[in-house]
Amino acid sequence: MATIKRLFDVNDKILHLRENSSDELLDTGFQTLNPFYRVKPVGTTIIYGYPKMGKTEFLFQLLISLSVKYGRKHLIYSPESGSSEDIYAAIIHGLTGKTFDKRYHNYISEAEYYRVQPFVQEHFIVAEDTDEKGLNFDEYIKLVKDCKKDYGIHTSTIDNWNDIEHENYTNVSDYLKRKLPKWNKLAASQKIHSFLICHAKNPIGIKNGELPKAPTPYEIDGGAAWIQKAYNMICINREYIETNGRMQLGNEVDIIIQKVKPRIVGNTGICKLDYDWIKKCYSETIDGRINVIDTGFKEKYKASAKEIQSTINLENPFNTAPF
Repeated sequence: MATIKRLFDVNDKILHLRENSSDELLDTGFQTLNPFYRVKPVGTTIIYGYPKMGKTEFLFQLLISLSVKYGRKHLIYSPESGSSEDIYAAIIHGLTGKTFDKRYHNYISEAEYYRVQPFVQEHFIVAEDTDEKGLNFDEYIKLVKDCKKDYGIHTSTIDNWNDIEHENYTNVSDYLKRKLPKWNKLAASQKIHSFLICHAKNPIGIKNGELPKAPTPYEIDGGAAWIQKAYNMICINREYIETNGRMQLGNEVDIIIQKVKPRIVGNTGICKLDYDWIKKCYSETIDGRINVIDTGFKEKYKASAKEIQSTINLENPFNTAPF
C-alpha cells in the first residue's frame, strides 16, 4: 500500500531536513571513521566479512559508543555469541576493558562489575532463544516492536542472519529481495536503526603465494541482493601477517565502507582501526597517539595489546582467538 505525497505535504519535514540532517547523525566514537560513516538514527546497516574477523566486536563497540555518548538503548539477538550472560559479559568487557576470564591480569572484580551493572541494565536488552529453534523473521519483527514499546529501544541487532529460522525457499536471492526491504521498513516504522551481521563464504587458503583479499558483497550467500537492498554496508577484514615464520591474522582491522545511503551518512572508503583482544576494544592512532572510546568505566589506556601480551603467562601468549 502506498500514499501520494506532494511537496507541500512534506514542506515542514523538508525544511527540518535542510536545517538538521547532518546534525542528527550520530558519532561512531572514532575520528577516523566518522568521515566515512556515521549512524543515522533511523536506518539500517549490514556488517559482513569472513568468520573471526571481529564483526560482532566492532558492532558491540559501536553500540557501546552510542550508549555512552547519546544514551541509546539496544536490543541484541545474537545466538552465535552464546547465552545472554555471555553477551552481557562481552558488553561489560568492552565497556570496562575487564574480562570475566580468570587467566588474565585484567580479570574484573566484583566491585567493578557492580559499578557498571546499572549502565548495562539501562541500555542493553538481550533476546535469548528458549528452545532449539531460533526466531523466525515474523517473530523477530514482533520482538522489535514489543521492545520499542516496552523499553524504548533505539537500535536492534541480528547477529547473524543465519540464526534466523528462515522459511523454505528455492532461490536465496529472490528470498532476500523480499525480506531485506521488510527489514528496512521495520526500522523506518519503529524509528530505530537496525544492524544485521552476515558471513561471507570462507576464503580459500593461500594460493600461489596470494593471501585472501577482503570479500565483496557477492561472496555472501545471495550475492547481489545484499548490496542492492542495503542502505549502508560495511565489511570488516583483517590482514594476514607473518609471525615467527607463520602467517596469521593480525590485529589491524580494515573497516571497509561499501555503501552509504543516504549520501549524507558518509562516503565509501577504508578506515583502519586496531583491535586490542585483551581489553576487547578497538582503537585508532592519530598523530602517534592511541585513542579509544572513553566509556567512563575504563582505567587509563596505558599500553598497546602487544605490550600487554608480554605480561601474560599463557601457553600461547600470541593472539590466536577472541574474535
